[in-house]
Amino acid sequence: MIRKITIAWGMYCITLTTAFAQAAATQEPIKGSPYVNEKYVDGTIYYADKSMTAPLRYNAFQDVMEYQQSGKALILDAKQNITRILVGAETYIPHAYETDGKQKNGFFAVLDSGEMMLLCRKSIVYQAPLKGRALDGSDLPAQYKPAPDAFYYKVGNSPLKELV
Repeated sequence: MIRKITIAWGMYCITLTTAFAQAAATQEPIKGSPYVNEKYVDGTIYYADKSMTAPLRYNAFQDVMEYQQSGKALILDAKQNITRILVGAETYIPHAYETDGKQKNGFFAVLDSGEMMLLCRKSIVYQAPLKGRALDGSDLPAQYKPAPDAFYYKVGNSPLKELV
């Protein structure tokens, strides 16, 4: 009796594993990209007392700046003493900001600088796959989609204020 139960349990596990493997193999790839630029771009990271050149790209989905060192992808800490980051022709600065009542640190594209700075926080959102929509019955694959940019301004050393 125990042997029959063990064999049945084993068959059940094999069937379940096969079903999950087939589902994983048939999943469509996610459309779009979490990055502003998919490829790394030569850039410069400016610290208070030094600078470093490296291939860079901005992950707008997770709000992190990635760089490559010895072929490995690494993440810059927005809390470090970075003054600015030049990614191709775009300049980013790390800064603290408030969203949904929580304080966060992130990267902002500099649109205009001087005594008053105009900044842009780029954002990409993930849309989960949608099965069998009501009107046409078609499925929508998972995708990364650009979200509307959020604009901020900063005067002198004051905190960021969002333009609404």
